[in-house]
Amino acid sequence: MKRHLALLLVGIFSFFVFLAKVQASERKMILRQAQERGRSSVAVEAYLIDDILEATIYARMYATKPKIFGVVLVGPKLGRLGFLTKEVLYPKAEEEDEEMVFPTKDVEGGYIRFSKRTQDKRTKGALTREMVKFKIPVKKIMPKKRYELRIKIESMQTPGKIETFNFPLKDFAQAFEQ
Repeated sequence: MKRHLALLLVGIFSFFVFLAKVQASERKMILRQAQERGRSSVAVEAYLIDDILEATIYARMYATKPKIFGVVLVGPKLGRLGFLTKEVLYPKAEEEDEEMVFPTKDVEGGYIRFSKRTQDKRTKGALTREMVKFKIPVKKIMPKKRYELRIKIESMQTPGKIETFNFPLKDFAQAFEQ
């Protein structure tokens, strides 16, 4: 009887410890933005879970299927940090038809442009989705420094021309201080 009671108490205690860890590791949104260049567009949703940066990348190209060529996290003391895992997210039929709206920056500039325009846009073209995870060395993150996510895409039909999209991670270091 005492042994069963002790096992029950140990089980309840371990459950509450597990529950506290799950609640402590909440997702913090770091970035939700899209950029468009010509007929190519890339959108990123990035979340910070403890010391793991989880980024879901949506790439679209008009009249061709894009390939996400490379994803790198760049910053001081980090250098160019490669991803830990990469997973291709295959869209279902209803998700393919569903248009996702992101705050989009037009990175093509004219002769005179004083600021980049930001507006909510629906992207068009063939969709490629991937999720990458970065293991962040927390001791190397410096406050008030600039970190960015660099994504390179190319066409699967006509490889060779690689386009690079840079996404600055604002308040990235401050997310670790909390």
